[in-house]
Amino acid sequence: MTSDPHELLTRIEEHARAALDGRTEASAALEAIARLASQSTPVAKRDHDRESSSVLKNIIDHIPYVVFWKDVRSVYLGCNAALARIGGLASPDDIVGRDDFSMPWTREEAEFFRSVDRRVMESGEAELDIEETQVQADGRQRVILTSKVPLRDESNRIIGILGIFTDITEQKELEQQLRQAKDAAEVSARAKSDFLAVVSHELRTPLTLILSPLESLLSEARGELPARVVDTLESVHRNAQRLRILTEDILEFSRREAGHLALDPRPLDVAAHVGQLVLDLAPAAAARGLELRATTLDPALGVALVDIAKLDKILINLLGNALKFTPAGGEITVSAALVDETIVLAVRDTGIGIDPADHERVFRRFEQIEGGSARAHGGVGLGLSLVKGLVDSMDGSISVESELGRGATFTVRIPRRAADRGARSPVRDLDLTPRALIVDAPADSPASPTSARAPADAARVVVAEDSSDLRQYLTQLLSAEFQVVAVANGQLAYEVIRELKPDVVVSDVMMPVMDGFELVRRLKADPALATIPVVLLTARAGAEAAADGLDRGADDYLSKPFSPLDLLARVRSAHRMKVLRDRLLEAHRRAADAEREETLRDTRAALAELGKVASLGEMAAAIAHELNQPLAGVGLSARALMRWLRAERPDMDEVQAAADRIVRDVKRAADVVTRIRELFGNSSGAKVPVDVNDAVTEVIALTRDRMRDAGASIRAELAPDLPPALGDRVQLQQVIVNLVINAADAMRDVSDRPREVRLRTQLEAGRVRVDVSDVGVGVSDDDKDRIFNAFHTTKAGGMGIGLSICKTIVESHGGRLVVSSHDGPGSTFHFALPLFQPE
Repeated sequence: MTSDPHELLTRIEEHARAALDGRTEASAALEAIARLASQSTPVAKRDHDRESSSVLKNIIDHIPYVVFWKDVRSVYLGCNAALARIGGLASPDDIVGRDDFSMPWTREEAEFFRSVDRRVMESGEAELDIEETQVQADGRQRVILTSKVPLRDESNRIIGILGIFTDITEQKELEQQLRQAKDAAEVSARAKSDFLAVVSHELRTPLTLILSPLESLLSEARGELPARVVDTLESVHRNAQRLRILTEDILEFSRREAGHLALDPRPLDVAAHVGQLVLDLAPAAAARGLELRATTLDPALGVALVDIAKLDKILINLLGNALKFTPAGGEITVSAALVDETIVLAVRDTGIGIDPADHERVFRRFEQIEGGSARAHGGVGLGLSLVKGLVDSMDGSISVESELGRGATFTVRIPRRAADRGARSPVRDLDLTPRALIVDAPADSPASPTSARAPADAARVVVAEDSSDLRQYLTQLLSAEFQVVAVANGQLAYEVIRELKPDVVVSDVMMPVMDGFELVRRLKADPALATIPVVLLTARAGAEAAADGLDRGADDYLSKPFSPLDLLARVRSAHRMKVLRDRLLEAHRRAADAEREETLRDTRAALAELGKVASLGEMAAAIAHELNQPLAGVGLSARALMRWLRAERPDMDEVQAAADRIVRDVKRAADVVTRIRELFGNSSGAKVPVDVNDAVTEVIALTRDRMRDAGASIRAELAPDLPPALGDRVQLQQVIVNLVINAADAMRDVSDRPREVRLRTQLEAGRVRVDVSDVGVGVSDDDKDRIFNAFHTTKAGGMGIGLSICKTIVESHGGRLVVSSHDGPGSTFHFALPLFQPE
């Protein structure tokens, strides 16, 4: 036995962890702890060796578990610091001489602890992993996991017990939460399954009333009906069968979820049955351009007890998938063999294959490996999930071997149960129509114009729809009024549209190769095709789906199922919109071609005058405010003057001061009137020295109310001792007012930061520079070159002339108006003016 306390501590801790974590046999681990403890402080000798006791105390105080030991009367002889803390004791020494009844535990807990002590000491065997509750000194009840072993002296006589436990309260609470979550999920799943079962069951009656009369019509009156009517009825019949398949899949899924997949084993000649099934489905494969054959039909399978209905569903689902995912010219093979008393069925195809990373996903319910809306095949992702459920119910297994582009092999293994000697296989009664004989025209057939009934000069419509039946229906519906070209996917549609430049496009959303959303994006990104209206058709319903389609650039959006009258009305409306837009563009082009240089000059002159008038709305309040101040001053000074003159002894100094104020305010009002006359006069205004800081200060006063209404503020950063610039004060103020108001408008939708306009003046390169900055939406790179063009605007309801006028005024002063972006939000408009040079 080692005397190194550190090594002893390590060994005891390893045994303790093993006892509680289950890495070794717990009883052996605990007995090792007891031996180590006895060897370091032999309890039987009771010699109180101080050095050994110190080693033991150090060891057990550092073990991250609760450790204690008792004598044969279940009286505590010692413990580690962890138990003292739990028991509310000042130190481990305080537990010596106590029993469980003198600890914080409840009486019931104490009695249980002592009963376990007695069993361990009487049997001489350890008791492990006992889940117990324990009320601790803080009043909280915890769940603990305890193990106890007998404590022996050197003669192997039992002298007490050694115990160790850990707190597992959090673990138990987590387990309880997980159980509750699992129960809630199972209740939710059962509710969903029940709902699906009820809905699917209710669908059977109307489906029967659709399919039965259709089958009667097609079988009894086919020769009496026009070919077009027969084609329509066959399309209806095919799609009703598809709905029937989906209904049966949902019902089967619901039965599986509810645990109602009871087996009905009957004698069956497996090889013969599989071979006949392949022969029955061969015509459906040939209609798709595929070869379907059986390669191995092992006679050793003989007659076995099999649930025939479930076996048929397994094979038909697997063959249906192979037919769906194998392109024309491919091959599908089926084999059935007996291997180690197991029926092994394999369906191999030369189709598109499955990525090995997706092999497990294909068997999950509602999983479809193809992502996004551009999927090439229909379905809801139940087929293979149902197959796996059926195979599991027969105590079998299913696996897949596949790589992308190399086909797939699905292998089913079912234990063979021998039938009674002389048992005969029943006559086959299998309805293959619902799944295997529903054959569409190939979806990747080239685009072809239909035999249109519309006049040769009718508007042209391109239809993109991957379902051949719906594509044919849309063609028949629209061809009475439009020349229709129908294609099977977005890529073909894009190629046809680039060539034909149709008047309207009607497109499904979910299509192979290229979906409807991508088609819209490409059309709207091409200036030559952007004006062609697009009507999207989709199975997604609701306002949110419609908003999504319109946000992606579609001109109209229609959810399936739709009324034929509704579709016709929308296509007509889209065509009218296209015609009107084309006329407007043509008129605009003619006007642009007819415009002469003289007209351009006249327009620029008129634009300048129009800019002054357009500024009147913004300037009116500012002018009224500026006039109001001197007029109000005149009124106040006049009243003061009258009051002094009526006095018995007029104070002539006050009278003179009031008269001076009246003269000053009248002059201010006269200056305002003069500026207004100059503003709306025909002259460009005389260039005089302008105190730019003073002009900016007046603009701030003029626009204060407007800024307050816009929820914005103005911060001025005016350069001190700024020399005067050369210019027309009123026109320069007009520019600054326009820029300030534009800045306020640009911040109208800002809510996550203070709305602030910054007006800054500075001397730069011998010129006076004025900056107007905001924290609004900013100016895009594309708009920076166009924003000063006449009639170009980025504001809703704007005329597009304000900045053009500002540019003209600044250039007439020998400057240049420029816009630049910030590192953060917003933009800055700035211009520089020449300095006044005295003669």
